[in-house]
Amino acid sequence: MNIPNTEFERYYQQVRARQKRDTFSWSLLLLVLYFAAGSAAEFNLFTIWHSLPNFFDYMFETLPTLHLSDLFADSHTKGSFAYWGYRLPIQLPLIWETLQLALASTLVAVVIATLLGFLAANNAWSPPPLRFAIRVLVAFLRTMPELAWAVIFVMAFGIGAIPGFLALMLHTIGSLTKLFYEAVESAQDKPVRGLMACGASPLQRVRFALWPQVKPIFSPTALCAWRSTSAPQPFLDWWAQAGSARS
Repeated sequence: MNIPNTEFERYYQQVRARQKRDTFSWSLLLLVLYFAAGSAAEFNLFTIWHSLPNFFDYMFETLPTLHLSDLFADSHTKGSFAYWGYRLPIQLPLIWETLQLALASTLVAVVIATLLGFLAANNAWSPPPLRFAIRVLVAFLRTMPELAWAVIFVMAFGIGAIPGFLALMLHTIGSLTKLFYEAVESAQDKPVRGLMACGASPLQRVRFALWPQVKPIFSPTALCAWRSTSAPQPFLDWWAQAGSARS
């Protein structure tokens, strides 16, 4: 009885030694690659630590300096709300335009991505060539950054809100479609089989078996997409205005 145990122990030690050797080798390789990449990117921990107080200084300087006695004074009095937000008449309409463009592009993208998501899912009974074509298309859409799409559409439509809208919409369609068809594929198939046994059509199976399962996933994903489209939109607006001023 001791001989098999001894052979197993020897085999176990060999496996453990090989695992430790592989772990050490891969860790050393990753460490070398990390320092090589840091050197190429001029990454320096000492510089970050030395410059870290500047970050907090910037955050502190962005806070308004308000005085209780002058809160409601005019825009020429330091310490008042009006002095701190003297550009609000200019900024607020631009912020509103940004939110409108982000919301409009997200709404259109959600509708299109929902249809494409069901067509691209493996369990939604669409033809395999169509599923493959949709997946390749949305992979291309989400690979292209918003700024690249904006450059293309500016050449076609000129400076304005339309290039930003189309750029955000296409990129969002690519990202949401992938998330949506993965959610559809993760849905349980028992309700689907039950409706198939009752003679339901593919559209009815999607409507009454798949959609109730994926709707709680689609809604928060769409809200996250709206937040994501709101982030690059100010940069696209600034870029469009800069191009307009230069021209």
